[in-house]
Amino acid sequence: MAEYTQIESEKEFEAAKKKIKEGEIDLIVRFSDGFEEQTKAYKRGEPLPWVNTYENPSEEYSAKTSSFVKQCWNLIVRHFW
Repeated sequence: MAEYTQIESEKEFEAAKKKIKEGEIDLIVRFSDGFEEQTKAYKRGEPLPWVNTYENPSEEYSAKTSSFVKQCWNLIVRHFW
């Protein structure tokens, strides 16, 4: 089972990006600030909240997982908004 850590600050995010480059972690999924509130209040035509992924390029499954997360987000956007 995969482990995850919730990143609370920009400093933690920068440290996590460094760990990606060093191969210590495999994937970061970053949501726009206020993502949950934005998705609940979303109205057609407004800017969409975003999801970005950062993956460990030396791990094939990291790239596959990153692609899967992006595809899921695109599917949700197309079918529910």
